[in-house]
Amino acid sequence: MVIGAGLVTYGAVQHFANQEAEEALKRQLSLIELQEQIEIDYASVDVHLLSDKISVRGLEVKNTAHQKMASVELMSLQGFHPDEVSEFTEVRLNGMRLNKEAWQHPATFPPLLLGSRFDFAFAMAYEPDSGALEIKLGMEAKKIVSMAMSANFNNSTSFMEAYHARRQQRLQMDTQSNALNSPSDSGRISDAWMQLEPRAFMLEVNSLGQLSDLLDQHLKNQGLDREAFKQMFTEQVYSADSTQKVKDALLAFAEGLQRLHISAQLPEGMNFPSLTTRLNELYGQPEAAADFLNLKVEGS
Repeated sequence: MVIGAGLVTYGAVQHFANQEAEEALKRQLSLIELQEQIEIDYASVDVHLLSDKISVRGLEVKNTAHQKMASVELMSLQGFHPDEVSEFTEVRLNGMRLNKEAWQHPATFPPLLLGSRFDFAFAMAYEPDSGALEIKLGMEAKKIVSMAMSANFNNSTSFMEAYHARRQQRLQMDTQSNALNSPSDSGRISDAWMQLEPRAFMLEVNSLGQLSDLLDQHLKNQGLDREAFKQMFTEQVYSADSTQKVKDALLAFAEGLQRLHISAQLPEGMNFPSLTTRLNELYGQPEAAADFLNLKVEGS
């Protein structure tokens, strides 16, 4: 009897949680529709109480002419709390596909991408006590290419508070309003961003079998071929203020198109303006700059 009562109570809480989540989702999507001039529809919304996650199935994005632009099998959102600064937030889009009829212009997307299935992920982890922040991005186009990027920062409290205030403002704003970004709102976030202290950065690109074909299609849309691209890229790499090791790695990736890995570990206590100043001082000294950034580049 106790278990039965518990299940009934859980079911009731789940029902009201689903309703509340769907109302919040509708408000957020309405703001996105207004800002981006698109329409967003979905099939269902589910709330996972134990994991603090919201799942949205069957999304469709349409343009102002009501033509479907893209579809998403499943979108999941975790850790989004409008009344507090979240310590962990994550958005995942699984099974995204572009509608070929809406993207037929050859200079817009290569055919390989129009026929691919995409997965995207964005996560942000914040430690209020230390002010540490980690941001991660991931993308995979099935059988074509995957990309992962991460960045770590210190002194992020002001940025997270400004980011949260902006999100709260948007959620509370009348969806008919056109003032989605006030100058003071954007200025506060920009100022807080400049005070972040970058600590680490990583970018990795991996071919899943067809990255070379994707590049050829992209170059064709630009009126170029592979040899012309290699020549241009080689000239740009050799004119850059970089070490020979970095140049060799970039050229190896351009030749092989299999894997590119870039990472940096930055000194503690330097915000973006002070970091820029120091790098300007090291211009023309690529070895010293690479040592300062603990820069590592690998390509194949």
